[in-house]
Amino acid sequence: MPAVATAQALTWTLYLLALFPDWQDRAREEIRHVIGDGPINREKLQLLSLVEAILQEAMRLSPAPSLAGRRDRSSSVAMTSSKAQPS
Repeated sequence: MPAVATAQALTWTLYLLALFPDWQDRAREEIRHVIGDGPINREKLQLLSLVEAILQEAMRLSPAPSLAGRRDRSSSVAMTSSKAQPS
C-alpha cells in the first residue's frame, strides 16, 4: 500500500504543477541550480527547499491517498466456512 500512496501523491503533485507552470519553472530552475549536471545524492536532495515545499503543499491539498477509491464491500461478501462467497 505505501507504493500506491506514494504514486498517488506524486501524480497529484505533477497534476498541480501542470496547472501552475510558473511553479513548475521555479522547481525546474532550483533543480538545475542545485543538481546541475552532476550525480544526484542525498545531500543535494536536502538542498531542494522549494521542491520540498511544493511536495508538502501538494500533500496538504490532496485527498487522503489511503481513503481515495475505497468503498464498503461488507454487504457484498458473506463468509461461509473458510471460503468467501458472494451474497
